[in-house]
Amino acid sequence: MSSFSARRFVTACAISAAAVAALAAPGAASANGPCEGTEITGQGSSLQKLAQVNVWGPAFNTKCFGKASHVHEYNASGSGAGIKSWGASGGAANFEAKNAYVGTDQPPNALQKEEIEKSDTKKEVNAHSTLLSIPVLQAAVPITVHLPAGCTAENEFGTKRLDLKHATVESIFEGKIVEWKQIKDFGDKYLGAGCSIIKPKAKVLFTRVVREDGSGTTATFKKWMYTFHKTKNLPAGPALGEEVGIVTWNELAEANPNTLWPREKAHPVKRAAKGSGVVALVASTENTIGYANLADARVAAFEEAPSGTGGPGTNVFWADVENEPKKVADPATNGEADVKGNANCENTTYTNGAKKFPPPTTEEVWNEVSSTDKEKNYPICGFTYDLSLVDFGEFAGTTPEEIQTVQEYLGYEVGAVGQTEIGTNEDYLGLPEPGGTQDVEKIAQEGAAKIG
Repeated sequence: MSSFSARRFVTACAISAAAVAALAAPGAASANGPCEGTEITGQGSSLQKLAQVNVWGPAFNTKCFGKASHVHEYNASGSGAGIKSWGASGGAANFEAKNAYVGTDQPPNALQKEEIEKSDTKKEVNAHSTLLSIPVLQAAVPITVHLPAGCTAENEFGTKRLDLKHATVESIFEGKIVEWKQIKDFGDKYLGAGCSIIKPKAKVLFTRVVREDGSGTTATFKKWMYTFHKTKNLPAGPALGEEVGIVTWNELAEANPNTLWPREKAHPVKRAAKGSGVVALVASTENTIGYANLADARVAAFEEAPSGTGGPGTNVFWADVENEPKKVADPATNGEADVKGNANCENTTYTNGAKKFPPPTTEEVWNEVSSTDKEKNYPICGFTYDLSLVDFGEFAGTTPEEIQTVQEYLGYEVGAVGQTEIGTNEDYLGLPEPGGTQDVEKIAQEGAAKIG
């Protein structure tokens, strides 16, 4: 998918016309005319925060032609908290307008799907309303790095930062590679007076920085590592206790919440709230390596001059990652520039474990979906989803006006207009387009049309 593809290269006038058509489309829960529903709020995925708050929310409200603002705010509580707020994983279900849709990068598994659907009290037993896991965009997950002060990196590709093999990324977050001197991919080497502490006989450890909350970005990252390391040999347990289990990356990703990491006792991790917290902690702390959504990672500490303080040739940067044998890719289409680009996820080949990808509808579970270790562009990419329901009106606390706005808003997100806006220099990427081998956009649009 390209944000500059012919299908999405539309003028401002065409966008306005398309918005009118989308908001008045057949199948909408049109208790009133377009945009005459009610004010709604969503919560969940912190990866989605900048998309919701800076792009889709304001654009949708503007397209409502001066009527009352309907998308009031978005609470970036985290994917796990969002799903729990709809009754999964022991949470108290709330479907009122102040919790009208849930954003998540870790869509519900079969059990969580069933738990949410059971909140439909108006249907017969075992005939509950169907949960919709609607993909809304693609995102890249950079590996953020902070070397010792006065130390920079270089490699055989000349990018003036660390370039990492996918197996090295996995070993870092498995807790097997714990020292800078162990990273030797693609001729990686350290330059500058500050690197003098990285000596063959010295022990200079770095610390993994991870999410403290149940995070969909964490799940995306762990599931990617599972595609090439499926062996059940990861010792993982409570951060402050003994390591209690031997698990796979997929099991860690599916844990509730997914906050455990291998070998935490031997090599403790630092935790931070939300992706922005991980980015901030890595940026402020020497000898750390973390991960976060690209839109969160492009902050001053990780940008090039003139406005930034990091980037290639400094001690604060995000790494290129191996995407094909002897090749690496940047998570952003424009690198660490001090202006936004797109997530470098074009033509990603997604997998759904043992099942065919993509799932045929948004009524299926999407929790096994992942990118692979061999991609045309950046390899650590994934979808983020907005959850809704087929028979939304059968859930306590909902109103026809709420349902109308949810249907219109999510329909706008996955329609041509919303996909163009999110895929044009916002550090995200729209969904794979119709006509490709993985037509996710069409499936998402069909799912949004079932709401209500």
